[in-house]
Amino acid sequence: MNQKTQKINQFQKIDTNHEDIIHDIAFDYYGKKLATCSTDRSVKIYQKSSNGEWKQINSITNQDGPVWKVKWAHPEFGNILAACSMDRYINIYEENRDFNQKDQSKKNNQKYNKYVYKINKDKQGTWRNTQIYDNESIEDMKFGPKHLGLILAIARADGIIRIFMFKDMLNLQIQEKITEINITKLGINSISWSKNRFDKPMIAIGCKDFNTSQIKHYCNVYGNTIKMPEEVEKSECFQIYAINIIANQQKLNQQIKIYPDETKQNEFLHSQAVNDVSWSLHNGKSFHLIGTCGKEGAIVWYLKNLEENQLQVLQKVILNYNLEVEVWKISWNLSGQLVSTTDSAEEMNVYQSKGIGQWQNVKTVKLYQDEIYF
Repeated sequence: MNQKTQKINQFQKIDTNHEDIIHDIAFDYYGKKLATCSTDRSVKIYQKSSNGEWKQINSITNQDGPVWKVKWAHPEFGNILAACSMDRYINIYEENRDFNQKDQSKKNNQKYNKYVYKINKDKQGTWRNTQIYDNESIEDMKFGPKHLGLILAIARADGIIRIFMFKDMLNLQIQEKITEINITKLGINSISWSKNRFDKPMIAIGCKDFNTSQIKHYCNVYGNTIKMPEEVEKSECFQIYAINIIANQQKLNQQIKIYPDETKQNEFLHSQAVNDVSWSLHNGKSFHLIGTCGKEGAIVWYLKNLEENQLQVLQKVILNYNLEVEVWKISWNLSGQLVSTTDSAEEMNVYQSKGIGQWQNVKTVKLYQDEIYF
């Protein structure tokens, strides 16, 4: 690669019109729509035009506090967007498109007259809002894979995961909390669903450690000292749970034991907080591919199924590790051949798979004075 820094023309700067910090962005399944959320209490939606430009098509300001997260559901269920904010409400937005008649032509037929309508695909509809209230701050939320139906998992700041199922696609207000899992008292940063339809439903969880937990924060603010049990203070920050999504069934959610090698010795996979976790699409692989990141860098985990509710680490690949840099986000492309990370050094790194356990940094993007370089 040429060592000389070059400007990347294919990157496009989008004027979001937000009045404050942007906390999260999310592309829809096809990459044609983009949602952003901000401290200014708004969610804005953009659409990619035929010439490649992104244009704002909607701005939603229903929240009463800063909006932390936005996530799209699978398009099979329609244009559905979830947003959570500091007011402890989860807002589910569903687009109602009014397909007004644009052109009408009469077609003669011996038996009947038939009208043919051309739908105005560029016309945008209104967004109907359904609210779910929770009595705790929400740290993350993810819609489940489409084969499980329209379900939404929310991760609370107190370390509890709740899963809601929407039973009527025509009325999202008809929903049910189907399960609740108490993960850790230290809190949760991120969750990610397994996309494998041939395996049991599973969620990977990135947890806080004691130094980043609300408990530590309260101790610093109020000058109190809270003695936590050692098994809580030094708990595993990367966990996986098998989920029971069938309501009113006695089968419990169970934690998946992850063994670092064939000896099945219990060792910590992450001893420090995991900021983000991302489960790659299965794509016919014989193993699970999960990315985690935090102060210990960005890590790719190769896991295989053992006995019931047991996984074994086939390989652990550390993509980048720097004591002075904390990795905030990690995400996969659809094929699982590319993984990208963003960190506290204001860099985005893209890694490409060169074989099982082999990853190469193919691009580093930096931001200098509103210009993007590599």
